[in-house]
Amino acid sequence: MGIITDILKDIPLSAVLRERLADQEKKMLALETENLALKNENSDLKALVENLRQEIQQTKDIQKEKSHGILLEEIEENILLSIRKAATLDQVAQTQQISSDIAKMHLRKLFDHGLATTRQGADRKLYWHIKEPGTKYLIEHKRITQQGVPVDG
Repeated sequence: MGIITDILKDIPLSAVLRERLADQEKKMLALETENLALKNENSDLKALVENLRQEIQQTKDIQKEKSHGILLEEIEENILLSIRKAATLDQVAQTQQISSDIAKMHLRKLFDHGLATTRQGADRKLYWHIKEPGTKYLIEHKRITQQGVPVDG
């Protein structure tokens, strides 16, 4: 009778174990489904990150191009034109009909960009001169021709 009792004892336990096993299989299936969904989402996110990296690099490239290309205000272009033949700060201010302080600010910007420089004249005055990059700028922006003739307009 010991074997039968043992078998009878195992029957309810086996039913419970089978039920637990079925629950675990359901959970396993749910986890596998969730894992697959996460893998797909991960793949989508990787593609998105790569696209964003490319956009960032393109933006950096555009900013780099823009930083190399200087864009001057119209008055600064006019000042560059006026210092093609050496001019003092006061002459620039008078030609442009602006104050000496404003002229100095614009000349400083041109100097900082390497488009203009200063030299002391024989009369000991400081004269502003256009540099080669300044001339190239005026040609590229169609303010003067290749021959150095000012373009009307």
